[in-house]
Amino acid sequence: MSDTKMNDDGLEAGKSVTFEQIQQAEAKRRMIAAKIKAKAQVEAEERDREDEEARVKREAEETERRNKEEAERVKAAEAEAEELRKQEAAEAEKDAATSIPKSPDDINQLLKPDLIELLKANGVEKPEGLVAEMKAQLKSVMFADL
Repeated sequence: MSDTKMNDDGLEAGKSVTFEQIQQAEAKRRMIAAKIKAKAQVEAEERDREDEEARVKREAEETERRNKEEAERVKAAEAEAEELRKQEAAEAEKDAATSIPKSPDDINQLLKPDLIELLKANGVEKPEGLVAEMKAQLKSVMFADL
C-alpha cells in the first residue's frame, strides 16, 4: 500500500482534479444514494408486508375466536330451547292428563269454558245451556255406559 491518502470519491487528497472526475464522483454518489434509497424502500415494503401478514393473522384468530364463542352461545341456546321444549311437553302432557275428567265427579269441578271444549271434543257441535245442563250433558256423553 502506498502512503497516498484517498478521499471518499477515490481521488488523491491534495491533488487537482478535473471536471470529468468531479462529475464521475457525483454520479457515483447519486448511484450509491439511489441504491441506499431502493434498499430502504425494499426493507420498508418487507416490514409493511410482514405487518400486513401479522394483522391478517390477528384478524383471522379474532374471527375464529368469535366464531367459537358464537358456536358455544348457539349450542347453549339450543340446549336451553330443548330443555324448554321438554318442560313444555311435560306440562302439556300433565295438563292433558289432568284436564280429562276420570269420573262424573271430576266434571262437577270444571268451569264453563272447559265444559264447552270437552263437549265439542265429544261430538257436540254447539254446546249451549246453563253450566249445570252442560255438566249433565257431558256426563251422559262421557260416562254413558257407567
